[in-house]
Parts: sequence; structure tokens; C-alpha cells
Amino acid sequence: MLAAMWILKGVFLGFGLFVGGLVLMVVVGIVGAIVKGSVQTGHATALSAIFAATIWNPFFYLALLGCILIGVSIVGSRGTPVP
Repeated sequence: MLAAMWILKGVFLGFGLFVGGLVLMVVVGIVGAIVKGSVQTGHATALSAIFAATIWNPFFYLALLGCILIGVSIVGSRGTPVP
């Protein structure tokens, strides 16, 4: 049981990287659109615009898989197990 914990740690690390990148992408996208002037302040951003950049985009799931694989690779590459 304890020997397989590195897989769970890697998945959590990868998922954390993914969520951090997702939040940063959405915030930078919305702020960038406001700065460019393509979005007027005082109006709501449509939920479909956020969905189009995230869950409707196949690269969203590719990035999720990539982040999880990177997290598992980082944790699994340690020579000595962490207690």
C-alpha cells in the first residue's frame, strides 16, 4: 500500500499544476480581453466563452493528461522514497 503512494502523490501534484494553470489561463484571458478593449467592463463574461476555452476544447483534456503524467514522472523519479 505504502509503495504505491508515489502514484497518488504524482496525480495530486499533476492535478495541482493543472488547476493552477487553468486559473491563470482564465484570469489572464479575461483581463487581457478587458485591456485590449474587446470586452466592455460592467458586462458579464458568457459561460459559453469559458467553456469554449476549457471543457469543450480537446487540448484541455490533453493538458490535464500531460500535467498528471508530468506529476507522476517527477514523483516517480526520486531515488529514495519520501516517508
